[in-house]
Amino acid sequence: MQTIGTVLDDIQSDMTKMGEDIDSGLAQHTVITEIQSKYAHLVLTTIYRSPSGTDENDKAVNDLITDLSSRHRGYNIIVGDFNHHIDWSNVIKPTDKSSQQFIKTMQDNFLSQHIMNQTRVRGQNEPHILDLVLTDDQIIDDIQYLSPLGKSDHAVLF
Repeated sequence: MQTIGTVLDDIQSDMTKMGEDIDSGLAQHTVITEIQSKYAHLVLTTIYRSPSGTDENDKAVNDLITDLSSRHRGYNIIVGDFNHHIDWSNVIKPTDKSSQQFIKTMQDNFLSQHIMNQTRVRGQNEPHILDLVLTDDQIIDDIQYLSPLGKSDHAVLF
């Protein structure tokens, strides 16, 4: 039986940040990590998209997602605070251009979005799903939502 400890022991020492391979350009606050074991190849990308970002920043995030997806080195997991106000329960077409383009990017790259509960709650503001987990394969079975840490207003996902 394969255990997580066995998999972690098998991860090769060539875990690398792929910043030189992929130009994240204006998609600031991005970390791309590649993990290779004898059982799987995983590319884990974290992205922060500012809610006050420009159209140019949004395009850079979408282009980065497309670039990551087109390289398909194994399992791609893209996580982060995307700050899109989208109703993920039925994916009604959002009214803002930025969110529309983001959904189109996800669809064009055959990505699944796994978060279905609100991840950000602040005072009397309406709760939203801003933190997302995107994958190109059904490798996520269950996501746990925990209380925010410290003064954060975002749920801890695991």
